Amino acid sequence: MRVIRYEDPSSFRERVGEHLLADEPRHNVMLGLLTTLVEQPEIYPEYRLWLVESEGQYAGAALRTPPHNVLVATPVRPDAVTALAREIAVEGGEIPGVGGALPEVDEFSHAWCEATGVRVRSRMDQALHVLDAVEEVPTPSGSSRPAGPEDVDLVLDWSRAFGEEAVPHEPWDEEGARKNLSRRLASEEGSRIWLWEDPEPVCLVGYHDATSNIGRVGPVYTPPHLRGRGYATALTARVSTEILGSGKRCCMLYTDLANPTSNAIYAKVGYRVVCEAAMILFDNNDGLLV
Repeated sequence: MRVIRYEDPSSFRERVGEHLLADEPRHNVMLGLLTTLVEQPEIYPEYRLWLVESEGQYAGAALRTPPHNVLVATPVRPDAVTALAREIAVEGGEIPGVGGALPEVDEFSHAWCEATGVRVRSRMDQALHVLDAVEEVPTPSGSSRPAGPEDVDLVLDWSRAFGEEAVPHEPWDEEGARKNLSRRLASEEGSRIWLWEDPEPVCLVGYHDATSNIGRVGPVYTPPHLRGRGYATALTARVSTEILGSGKRCCMLYTDLANPTSNAIYAKVGYRVVCEAAMILFDNNDGLLV
């Protein structure tokens, strides 16, 4: 078994694409990043691509776009993930964490901690949900509409609040977020951000293309004082219908398993859990994530 570093994203995608597409929802983040690396290389000028081979055959793979976490694909052989972690450790440098489906994320984490001596700083257990038909849900008062340029301040505030609540470890880039959001809200193709109004905005749901076949829902945010009124359920159903109507094969989203409320909301809409995942962060020597 050997670990090979790839410098060309196109060649890497050709080598691992068939395996990743065999379970497209499970590998949606890696597939989306590979598409970006090939078609929009300016977005991620720095990247790392690793392939594990056993007797000339695919055994496992990983990807990283610094400063973000390592992403691990489902291996054909369990020891492939251990080989990846050890090779990345030999290359040197710190990584903030690892993300992906279970059990491969746990396998990488254990091997990384053993090879480097670092400890796990935090862990978020997640569920990956998929939907291919929207269930009928109760309609609360109010109605939905796409967000537009006039909503940039509201959407920015709610996006920041969502991040602080759902992924507090992620740094917030105010200037970059405003530029990206302004461009998105002004897009002729549509912002892919929807609001529920009653009569003022009370809920936000966004989505984007995870892959050519899958639309990924998120963020979903309702201010705390407006929760429990059915807004998020109704708007998630509306956005999911929009995704399927655009020709996507299915919709998907991630939830925090520690949040039973959000998991119940998505089950009502028709989402079903297809696998569990995790986001694991490491405590590096200086105690800071890099």
